[in-house]
Amino acid sequence: MKSRTVHEALGLRFDRLSPAASVALACALAALWLLGRRYGGITHDATLYLVQGLRRLDPAAYGRELFFTHGAQDAYTLFPRLYAPIIGALGAGGAALAVTVAGQIAFFAAAAALVFRIARGLTRWWSLALLAAASGYYGGVGVFRIAEPFATARTLAEPLVLAALACTLSARPRTAFAALAMAGALHPLVAAPGVAAVYLWHAFERPRLLWLAPLFAVPAIVVAIGWPGFALRFDPVWLASVVERTPHLFLSQWPLPDWARLFWGFCIAGMARRFIDAPARRLVLAVLAVGLAGLAASWVAVDLIGSVFAAALQMWRTHWLVHTFAIILVPVVVAGQWRSGNAARAAAACIAASCCFGRGELPAAAVLVALALLLDVSERRRPGWMGERPFRLALMAILCTASVGLLFEVQSRLPLEYSATQAVAWTDYVAAAGTVGGLLPLAVLLLVAACSRFALAGLVAATVALAVGIAAWDARVPWSRVIEQAGAHGNPFRGALPPGAVVFWPGPHGPAWVALGTPTWFSVDQGAGVVFNRETAIEYDRRKRASRELRSSFEYCALAPSQTCRIDPQSVRALCELPDGPDYAVLNARIEGVAAVEWNLPPEIGPGRQALYLYACRDLMSKAEIRSGK
Repeated sequence: MKSRTVHEALGLRFDRLSPAASVALACALAALWLLGRRYGGITHDATLYLVQGLRRLDPAAYGRELFFTHGAQDAYTLFPRLYAPIIGALGAGGAALAVTVAGQIAFFAAAAALVFRIARGLTRWWSLALLAAASGYYGGVGVFRIAEPFATARTLAEPLVLAALACTLSARPRTAFAALAMAGALHPLVAAPGVAAVYLWHAFERPRLLWLAPLFAVPAIVVAIGWPGFALRFDPVWLASVVERTPHLFLSQWPLPDWARLFWGFCIAGMARRFIDAPARRLVLAVLAVGLAGLAASWVAVDLIGSVFAAALQMWRTHWLVHTFAIILVPVVVAGQWRSGNAARAAAACIAASCCFGRGELPAAAVLVALALLLDVSERRRPGWMGERPFRLALMAILCTASVGLLFEVQSRLPLEYSATQAVAWTDYVAAAGTVGGLLPLAVLLLVAACSRFALAGLVAATVALAVGIAAWDARVPWSRVIEQAGAHGNPFRGALPPGAVVFWPGPHGPAWVALGTPTWFSVDQGAGVVFNRETAIEYDRRKRASRELRSSFEYCALAPSQTCRIDPQSVRALCELPDGPDYAVLNARIEGVAAVEWNLPPEIGPGRQALYLYACRDLMSKAEIRSGK
């Protein structure tokens, strides 16, 4: 009896897809995107953009907010002006959700338009699948991510830049210019690499356009020199504050995985040039040139010279475009290499395996790409040098390496069954699987099922995956939900606070901004502005040091049972007595003998957060004066 290959047994067809297969692949892409970009609510930089929108609605309420006292970033973007009416109509939580959904849909559509101009055949599907499955973090210290699943100006500016690049390849320069202009109005730092790449794309085809560079450069230099603080350099105190709070601004502070990510992206994009047509090749070259120039300029101006102006420009952000193209081009490179000899096929396997590692294991991905480069060069110099047996052994070793990366990525994110403060939910396991370790195998499974004789089963599997993605997409923790609902529907604290009162409420993501609509005395989110103003950095550090003891007590009480929690009243009074100290303090423990407004929280919040207490500083200081006999 003649044995059949797996390809024949499954009846795989990748050239002509049935309607069921096409629908299954579309559902699979949607499922991968939802599982890989789960919504975290008002978190990370979404808090900063939210407070900028809130200030547009009520400027007087945030007159004493440290984040705005010495100047704010919202002067350089139209996003808060557009965001404010949405917040007014839908509330903070609804507005953040609406912008996030719009941004995610726009990013996927723009990426698809760009992919269809660069890739061919089934590599298009794989480019989009990999964009959904890959983490997408870029820059240093894992601060920023492509297509972030929360509401910021980047959420809308990134798809506009990708749409502009797709329009450039489609010979629609006016539409590309309009998209770049809108992106620049929303987030100039995100749009700038796109503008430079489009300019270089045209200049590579018509070199005479390079003579226009001085016409643009001279006015830009004049404006920069005349900019207030252009010649400022970081002094030691300011530099220490910026490095501690925002180390990603300095390339010298980037750890090894970040450099591995850079190496990986530049290598992938560089190797892809041989397998794409001339217009796309010019665009990739332009993106690589812009990315390299931005990184080099940031290293010289910020790390070596210490320029405050250059640090604020964050020129290393050109990396976001390089990394996006690298992810998109991986399937193109793999498909192109696979059509060559065994050494090139082994290189293709190395490149595919390099995508199986998470953020912490990026050096392994860089090693695999470096090996792929060596194999590719050797194949081009000595075609056919690798025999069939060494190729199979190499393929087996690479497959084992990729499997280790995938398993480690999932295992490292599995929820802890023991010593957990809350019960483990099914969505916690979805979160572990919603990484490259779970999404890449899922993508392979769904693709094979859809393109086989079992296309209907593949459609059912893709539909189930999509249903799970929809059900698990909202990944907000209970605490985030409570804070958002408190901002929308009121809470016991809000009515007890006079307008513009400054509240000390420890914790990230600005709970006072969202739930109370008031300035916060200290929050780690405020530190995002330390690079823009020395006074902000000095005051931020002062408040950070002054509140360290009280924040430690607050964090302990958030984990310990309520009966064992104690907060020293003196530490609260010391904070209140400071010059420009807070007017109120929100704590998670009672202070005996001092009146407080109590806010009982739902039980799903967990131990240590069963209730919050709002104390007026004047009551705390009056109590201290009575005890001292004054």
